[in-house]
Amino acid sequence: ALSQGKLYEIDLIQKKIKILTEDKILSYLPWKTKILYIANADGKYTLKELNKSEDMLVMPASTHYEFLPSAQNYIAILDHNENLAYIIDPENNQPYKKVIKNIYALRWYDKQFVYWNDFELWVDYPESNQAIFIERASNPVQNAFWHSAFTYIFGQIDNKLKIYELDSRDTRNVHDLLDLTAQTQDNIFVNKKGDKLFLLTEAESQSGLFTVVIQ
Repeated sequence: ALSQGKLYEIDLIQKKIKILTEDKILSYLPWKTKILYIANADGKYTLKELNKSEDMLVMPASTHYEFLPSAQNYIAILDHNENLAYIIDPENNQPYKKVIKNIYALRWYDKQFVYWNDFELWVDYPESNQAIFIERASNPVQNAFWHSAFTYIFGQIDNKLKIYELDSRDTRNVHDLLDLTAQTQDNIFVNKKGDKLFLLTEAESQSGLFTVVIQ
């Protein structure tokens, strides 16, 4: 647990609390058998692994870092102050993979992720170091997430849900699916089969969990 910049181990059975490090910690991530964290030591910001003396990376000064792990080896570290994302592979001797500028949020799917800022939607493949531009919108991008078949992504733009086909053709297939509310953006999911959407929203003056069949 993290409290006032200190990381603690809490044993609920023995009812004991132990401090794990004297470092001043901004953010941390339990990852596989490790604990990764970002520390601030007299203005020097570093990415570290618990119980290891060497720094993994030197980081820019920021007060709001967020770890976003993939299901594979890659981890994204979002700097919400500067709208930057650092993609790392902690298993590698050189963990730094790439940095992405002008990014507000991202969603992983296996080894790739979709990310967005106010008006742009992108897909990135760290394994091949490839980024694909999806759309530049005239209205704010509110959310994006993956279809269970990773050849499609969903994007919520100006409260409209769209689905984008990811292929190498010059003309990308894009379809409008639903009109949504701003409150829906964090409460919408697709099932594993990819033929249904589940969303918490309001329809016909009723609030609840709704199911939409994808044709």
